Amino acid sequence: MSSRLSPPRWSTSCFGDDARPTLLETTSLVEHVTACNDHGRLFTLQCCALTAHGFAVSRFVTVLAIASILMGICVLVL
Repeated sequence: MSSRLSPPRWSTSCFGDDARPTLLETTSLVEHVTACNDHGRLFTLQCCALTAHGFAVSRFVTVLAIASILMGICVLVL
């Protein structure tokens, strides 16, 4: 395997033929998966942390918006 990954080259249409990956597409996918698997435990931990962060941030903004609305309503009513 070369030290530099080649860019993936696949099309999104089979032009009426069977939908089978070409040799170039398969080779590119194998290179990508191999590069991803070479990172080890810290890479897996980082991916898990990024996933958890994305989940928490999306909910955090929603909770802040709802809390702001409820506080605004409470200020107007009281």
